[in-house]
Amino acid sequence: MELTLVMALVTALLVALGFLSLHDEPGPADLAELPVTRD
Repeated sequence: MELTLVMALVTALLVALGFLSLHDEPGPADLAELPVTRD
């Protein structure tokens, strides 16, 4: 497994969660801007 890729994904996820936590009430518009990639 490529540990670097995994760490990059985890970091991106933490940054995204941190960004969303700045909003008091994240609305559907904010969630729609995030790329949803679920396998």
